[in-house]
Amino acid sequence: MVDDGEDIPEKTAEGKAVGIDLGLTHFAITSDGSKFDNPRWLARHEKNLRKKQKRLSRRLQDSNNRNKARKQVAGVHNKISRCRSDFHHKLSRFDSRRKPSHSGRKSSRKKHGQESLPSQSN
Repeated sequence: MVDDGEDIPEKTAEGKAVGIDLGLTHFAITSDGSKFDNPRWLARHEKNLRKKQKRLSRRLQDSNNRNKARKQVAGVHNKISRCRSDFHHKLSRFDSRRKPSHSGRKSSRKKHGQESLPSQSN
């Protein structure tokens, strides 16, 4: 180790760190007061899922129509999974855009267009 005689500047996290509290009524609440609603993806797709599962239960075992119905039920579950993943991705990207120190670069919204962001309530 070599000492060049210069003092090391102190690192501060002021204005950079944000605490996130995950909950049930609100998906996330940040320490700066932002609240993000819980989208409840299963509840939104429940009617469609119920209809497809009921149709599947009425089909005969080992029939071609049952396989088609089974794929439709799997498709609804896949849709719910993708919606959840998309929401989490948009929420994390939204937070990193608000805090330029996290993303490492500044991006103008006019250049890239206004993007859809997760619903936010105060």
